[in-house]
Amino acid sequence: MQISNYLKPVHDLYFGTLYNPRMYIEDKFINSIQALETYHRRKFPESFAINPKQSTEIVKKAIEVVPNEYKNHFQQKLNYAHEHVLRSRLAEIIQINEEIIKSFIRSSIERKSFIQKVVTTRNFLTHYDKSLEKRAAKGEELYWVTQKLKIIIEIILLKEIGIDSEIIKNVISRNIEYQKIFLKPKRKKDNP
Repeated sequence: MQISNYLKPVHDLYFGTLYNPRMYIEDKFINSIQALETYHRRKFPESFAINPKQSTEIVKKAIEVVPNEYKNHFQQKLNYAHEHVLRSRLAEIIQINEEIIKSFIRSSIERKSFIQKVVTTRNFLTHYDKSLEKRAAKGEELYWVTQKLKIIIEIILLKEIGIDSEIIKNVISRNIEYQKIFLKPKRKKDNP
């Protein structure tokens, strides 16, 4: 598959967000997540959380014990049981690009916290589950999380077109806009 074909949805989501200044930050966040999930699914089409054949057998056995009136519902819910969840997709993208990303997501603790915040926020903004509301990013925090996601998308797009990681790292480290994101002032409640 040509790079332009498999990156088109990622490209469209990224630039659609970038060039739409009136878009709500929540929509920018969701588009960024969708771009990253799409990228991972297309970049690693053979990558599964569990083997698809094994998953089919597990689903088949699970469906056997479900009452008939719920079989279709459970079958639909379990069709993607073998696929990676957002958490594992994001972790893998960050890990693969760690050499560049560590300039703004510095430690493994910060990485886990960032991924947790992204997953919780995506789940809240997708389902509006009240139990997630307090832990989801909002306002200024949502803005900064979305900015980091935007940079991750830029990194993967630049790498996909053949730009060397060291060049990307240097460009990012010298970019004034990126420095604002990396060095954003901590609020008093953020300080240990």
